[in-house]
Amino acid sequence: MPWMQVALWVLGIVVVDHSLGGWIRTTGNHLFPSTVLGHYPLPIGWLHWFDIVFGLGLDTYTEEVVFRRCARHVG
Repeated sequence: MPWMQVALWVLGIVVVDHSLGGWIRTTGNHLFPSTVLGHYPLPIGWLHWFDIVFGLGLDTYTEEVVFRRCARHVG
């Protein structure tokens, strides 16, 4: 599907949702409460530390891979 068609579908859904008073959005939020934008579940205990350690490790690894790949092509 071309990107322009995707953009038109997204725009159309947003306009229809807005014209219906947010019915699509509120129904989706009630069906899937963990997908509400702007509401990240507060990690506590071991989940907090797992999120921090895994997130930093993954970020560090990907930055190192990207840097080495770019440095190889520059030098």
